[in-house]
Amino acid sequence: MSSITSVRWVALDTFISKGVTLLSFVLVARVLGPEMMGTVAVLILVKELAVITSDFGLSQAIIHYQQPTKNQLATLYSINWFLGFSAFGVGLLSTNSLASIFDQPQLIDFLPVVVVGFLLEPIGQQVNALLQKMMDFKVIATISIVAAVLGAIISIGGVYSGYGVWAVVIAGLVSSGAKQLAYLMVARRRHLLHGFALDFKQSKDLLSFGMYRTGATGLNLLNSRVDQFIVGGMLGGAALGLYSMATNFTLMTMQQINGIATRVAFPAISKLQTDEIRVRSVYLRLVNRASTVNAAIYFGLFAVAEPLVFVIFGPSWILLVPLLQLMCGYVLLRSLGNLNGPLAMGLGKANWAFYWNLGLTAIVPATLWFSSLLNSVEIVVVALISLQLMFVAFMYLYWIRRLIGPCLREYVTAICVPWSSGVIMVLAIHIALQFASSLDSPIKLGIALLTGAIVYVAASWLINRDGISEILALFLRRRKSPLFSKKG
Repeated sequence: MSSITSVRWVALDTFISKGVTLLSFVLVARVLGPEMMGTVAVLILVKELAVITSDFGLSQAIIHYQQPTKNQLATLYSINWFLGFSAFGVGLLSTNSLASIFDQPQLIDFLPVVVVGFLLEPIGQQVNALLQKMMDFKVIATISIVAAVLGAIISIGGVYSGYGVWAVVIAGLVSSGAKQLAYLMVARRRHLLHGFALDFKQSKDLLSFGMYRTGATGLNLLNSRVDQFIVGGMLGGAALGLYSMATNFTLMTMQQINGIATRVAFPAISKLQTDEIRVRSVYLRLVNRASTVNAAIYFGLFAVAEPLVFVIFGPSWILLVPLLQLMCGYVLLRSLGNLNGPLAMGLGKANWAFYWNLGLTAIVPATLWFSSLLNSVEIVVVALISLQLMFVAFMYLYWIRRLIGPCLREYVTAICVPWSSGVIMVLAIHIALQFASSLDSPIKLGIALLTGAIVYVAASWLINRDGISEILALFLRRRKSPLFSKKG
């Protein structure tokens, strides 16, 4: 499969499966309200932990190393299963502690069912990694989309039928089970799984890569989710519900959008790892294209936050507006660091990410805890923005300059050009909303979105033509050179 086709399939997967999931989340939130959505946020954290724990970074190791043997793959698969069962046991034992930390007794009922997901994840993780290595994103996208739609149907239907949080719990298990079963069927047809083995000596290099990657991913999860633990533990379930909704609309959405490029960039950079010039070109191009998309979404979301919340969530969620706007600023800064992962992993520097996240662990939790003492969710987000501003500078020095050489001017240009289009869009939307102030919220929202889309594309065409034209080419044309082409 070509790089441009891979990007298209990853984009299709992201826009449909993640879009369906987000739509489901919004519709469920309208019924459950902020307090119960705080409970759902905790369950999502546990589910994310299941994926990371059972994988142990071994999927990335499989993608990075050019030709892993059947015996190595069997060893890694055995370890996946061992970790899945171990995490399941720890999850059961931690149920009461988590319920106490978040002061949500109802978690005692939900968590024992949710941790069953720890036993499902190992089934198809290696198959997913091998499909990524082969750049076969069509199969991955198909499975992901079907699973997402199935989960959305169950969660929405169950919540509107009066089953509350239980509908979300069951939907998650059914969706995960269907996905892993599909991967197992693909593996049997293509002979992708090679049984079980325990050859640690032959698999030493892959395990070392995986350990560093797991450490980095686990610390990253802690650093990126410790805010939710602090908000839920210090400020209560309603505050966590509001905060988790703002996070889902911004941070999680950014991670999925960036994933369109980074999921293809990782194997592409891995193949180009000995050619520093091409790696540098691919990375800077990746930064510009991802920033072009992120600027359109998050500058736009900042500008339309108020009518959007009224239309989608209703008046009971009005306190979400300032949180959503603040999170847009944080996510734009956070997106820059998110793009460094495939660069480091593709060049075999998994240990760099581990040490970076280890350093963040010494800074982020303490800063957020002190900020939460002021009893304001907004102040917690301001603290996140302040930290991220500092991290962006260090990221260039710690990651980018050391991996691909000095490129500060090119790096800043790749970011600031699309961001300039975003600022122009915000001003245009603000003016449009002033003229439409007397209209109903749905009409105001429609006017703002249309104005923003037209102005952003026009501004980008003038000052960021290569970036916007290549992104549009993913969907409108086939002859435009792909992001990871040989000329990249």
